[in-house]
Amino acid sequence: MRSDVRNFDLSQLLNETITGKALVAIYKKYGDFDPKYQGYLCDLIVQHFLNQSNFQKLTNEDLSGIADSIIETFPKEVKTNYFIEPVKEKFSKENKSGFARGKLTDKYRNRLIFLRKSGLLTCVRDKSITPVPENLDLSAEGDSKDDLVWLQHRNEPWSTVEEKWKILLSIEESCCRA
Repeated sequence: MRSDVRNFDLSQLLNETITGKALVAIYKKYGDFDPKYQGYLCDLIVQHFLNQSNFQKLTNEDLSGIADSIIETFPKEVKTNYFIEPVKEKFSKENKSGFARGKLTDKYRNRLIFLRKSGLLTCVRDKSITPVPENLDLSAEGDSKDDLVWLQHRNEPWSTVEEKWKILLSIEESCCRA
């Protein structure tokens, strides 16, 4: 687990934001969160990590640790509402591995998809997220513009996604070297 996640102080985040203060008040008043308030909590946490200047992609281990922080702060909440470990292929009914789930995981994944679609973020191999270069010249490769448009609107099948990302990444790397 990354040090910024390990040192994450949810209580401090809740006390520093108006939404956080409202969530604490709701929890004290009712003793638990309705799904709507769980969503607000997840949104607050996801925004916190996305807005860090040295943002790096959160891993499943990180998300699990954050879910543990939620349970420490709000003891009546259930961790599986926020994070469920991915299913390994050998334990799957369909012999296919599954991805992590839960409100926190889904909120984070959906926010990343939104930011990628907007063109503000793109993934690279080191799991950090960097802005899309404004001077990226896709005219060097014939189908690269089509690949970019395809990736902006689809995320399945995964093998095709990976193939198109590799093509675009190689073009970006060659532009950076030039």
